[in-house]
Amino acid sequence: MNVELDWLAADDDDIWEPIATTGRPRSRTRRRWLWGAWIPALFLLAAASALVLAHRYDQARERIAFQIQSVIDLETRAFAKGEIDLFLAQQDPTSPSWYQRRARCTVAGLQPARARASLSCAHTLADVAPGGTSLSSPPQVQATGLRGNVAWAEVVSGAQRTRQVRFYRQTDQGWLHTAPDGSYWGNALGQTHDGLTIHYRERDLPHLETLIQHASAIDSELCATLDCPAEDRLTIQFIPHSMGPALLDDRIVLGSPWLSGIPAEGGWEPGYLDELAYWVAYARASRFVRSAADGLSGGTGPLDEVQQAIVGEYAALYSHGGPARAPLLERIVRAYGVGAAEEALHLLRDRPTPSQFVARWSLAFPDRRESAGFEALLELAREALQAGRPDTFRLVTGLLAEDGTW
Repeated sequence: MNVELDWLAADDDDIWEPIATTGRPRSRTRRRWLWGAWIPALFLLAAASALVLAHRYDQARERIAFQIQSVIDLETRAFAKGEIDLFLAQQDPTSPSWYQRRARCTVAGLQPARARASLSCAHTLADVAPGGTSLSSPPQVQATGLRGNVAWAEVVSGAQRTRQVRFYRQTDQGWLHTAPDGSYWGNALGQTHDGLTIHYRERDLPHLETLIQHASAIDSELCATLDCPAEDRLTIQFIPHSMGPALLDDRIVLGSPWLSGIPAEGGWEPGYLDELAYWVAYARASRFVRSAADGLSGGTGPLDEVQQAIVGEYAALYSHGGPARAPLLERIVRAYGVGAAEEALHLLRDRPTPSQFVARWSLAFPDRRESAGFEALLELAREALQAGRPDTFRLVTGLLAEDGTW
């Protein structure tokens, strides 16, 4: 039996008001039971909704991966068979500069002589013509992600199992291969390492340690020969674009490893490390030549025709070695010894003409008869074309135009 008593009090006007209630409190068992039943139900509903959404998300990713794989297969088949129109139909024209570079390099990629002469095109087409890729083993999609209407796809390709990332934009006609999305790489970061300053993005960092150490070792070795000033730091920048290596504003600019290709197994291919060494050597030799010509540490002016050709050959000879990459400088080294390569850089500081430069190395062209000299230059021009050295080719053809007065 529950009894409740209300305590009342009257004011001066004899108006009674309750001031307290005593007795057993009202039961809250039912309310607690309701909360106890609803809370687990809400948790179960939320968990079921999360599972459904996760399942649908996985299905969507699988569908995107399948669709992109179909486009990749079509790209690989079209490129391998030389079907340029079909290949370009899978590329995104809404990124004009990227599309035009792809179109130009596709034509060059199907002509071996032109492809060898273009490092830029080798990197532009690294995603469709990596080493060892064939119709029987096209690149395979390993993971995908979606940002708006642009999907990224990590693929493994080639006999060397190279990891790369590609980007595809969803259109009414399906997925089209499009320009890289810079947001994929995250924030810009940087560090210094001996005589180098390195700039890169977050996603590249785990794959740069070997490259940075290799570039630093090359730079230290070169500076021991070329006497680099202590304050003269070299800058290397890895950017989220599929352009080839270049020296821009005195910085070595390289495409992200995710675009050029990351070894899925083992270390970096020697060819990639040689190319990195080439650009470090080119940058250091260029600064060495310009520093005296401009009277400034590092120099600021552009290289002239002769300087550009010989600096390029010096970098090729240092990083790759052999006449196949440096036909003119290799002849000089063969005739005068290894030290002639550095001596040639010293001579370039005086900005010699093509005739003056070649005349300094007469032992490299022992037969001075006009006919023999002409034939030697023709042979040198042919070797320059085969080596992909357009600067050397222009220098030699300029000498040919001088009627043998060199």
